[in-house]
Amino acid sequence: MPLIPDQQRKRNGVLLLENLHDEFLSLVLEKIHPGPDDSLSLCLSSCRQEEGVSTIVFNMAIALSRNIQRRILLVDANTRRPKLHSWFKLSLETPGLIDVLEGEASFDDVLHKNEDGMFALVTTGKKARHPIVLFDGKTLDQFLTQARQQFDIIIFDSPSLQAGPEAIVLARKLDGFILVIEAEKTRWEVATYHKE
Repeated sequence: MPLIPDQQRKRNGVLLLENLHDEFLSLVLEKIHPGPDDSLSLCLSSCRQEEGVSTIVFNMAIALSRNIQRRILLVDANTRRPKLHSWFKLSLETPGLIDVLEGEASFDDVLHKNEDGMFALVTTGKKARHPIVLFDGKTLDQFLTQARQQFDIIIFDSPSLQAGPEAIVLARKLDGFILVIEAEKTRWEVATYHKE
């Protein structure tokens, strides 16, 4: 079974924003400029919950994996409300990022790759009592070192900024941070505050 959802899975809760895939490609390839030999790591978050970060992260990863010859890793670091596992038909208890950070699984153990190995997912894994401590620790640095060795573009889905500081701690260790804002819902003052 392919890891990347197909037409059938669109009807099973996966929202594919195919009309935006060109914009995702443009954002990553033209505006952020990953070099041909460099890895690129991005964190996506929002001001508040339910602004569509998981949907955007998912579609960005799918668009990149389908249209460029780069190895893509999608990491669900949303320890508060993980979603990506369900879109790929995996159990919430599937070992993932937190299991690696706590030393209970290896990096390769938690990779869910498609057939050609150009796309992989790491789920959130077990529930963490203090994810911010794990994100600020050396085990995340080791995770990132291994991810950069095997993948060209690494995209993290993280909790909202309103939910807690995990996204900020995570973003400090990555190459870029993208703030997702829901049009006509989030006030510009709130967006500006969180941006700063």
